[in-house]
Amino acid sequence: MALRPSQIICLEYEYEALYAELIQILDEKDQIWARPIVLATLPAAFHMDYSAIKQPLAKESNAYDAGRCEPASFPAVPWLHEATLFDLRLGSDLLWPRHGFRPALDTEIIPIVTQIGEPKHNEDGNHQTNHAALQRFIHNAWNARAAR
Repeated sequence: MALRPSQIICLEYEYEALYAELIQILDEKDQIWARPIVLATLPAAFHMDYSAIKQPLAKESNAYDAGRCEPASFPAVPWLHEATLFDLRLGSDLLWPRHGFRPALDTEIIPIVTQIGEPKHNEDGNHQTNHAALQRFIHNAWNARAAR
């Protein structure tokens, strides 16, 4: 499925998913300009269960790609209501290679957007904490991408 400006897109790495609004596709650089919305992080208690779910589905659907599994492989993201959500709406935009992003499903993003404002998902409300989580995610995803 092709990416389009104004679309909500997702970049997954290990147990995290970055949701962002696609602002522009930079064809000449094969990059995208995205505005981060939220980073969803799976709680450590679910890591083993998620790996067990993701591996068999990947063999059936060929969706698994180095720490990335299309949520379309399992329509109800089982950990979504348990995820820590870092609100990134006040942060900086992001330039990233186009490869790796996919369109977000409505069934993923609608529950996330409705939960963003709830204090239990962002306990300290600190913009710096959210920014640090995004920096860590970008650093880890970039290093994994460079290692390929």
